[in-house]
Amino acid sequence: MTHSARLDNAGISLRDGARSAAPRYVRQAEEILAAEAREAPLIGDVARRVGVSARTLSEGFRRFRGLSPRDFLAARRLEGLRADLQNASPDRTVTQIAHDWGYANPGALAGVYCARFGELPSQTRRTARNFH
Repeated sequence: MTHSARLDNAGISLRDGARSAAPRYVRQAEEILAAEAREAPLIGDVARRVGVSARTLSEGFRRFRGLSPRDFLAARRLEGLRADLQNASPDRTVTQIAHDWGYANPGALAGVYCARFGELPSQTRRTARNFH
């Protein structure tokens, strides 16, 4: 049995290990993108702040996270929107909450939100209102 096969049988993936061992600039960029997701910082600006080019940052994300920085940011923005839909006061509408996150096109938002969470933003909001 090869070394790789033994690792696979043990449930250990070298590929996952490489992703968790991302360079500092990737981890720093993740922190910035997560903390500032509502403002949707430009990837070039984030790259400059962590001391690398946008290309290096994108390559690092793809190699160590399996997605682009833009996709990482989009996921954090959707997660933040979802949390706000679940926790906002009952008088706030989906449109108002989405606007707070910079989403201007309700139809486009509904499509990506549903693809990610399996329900429409209005369904998340309605469920949340039933629990408050």
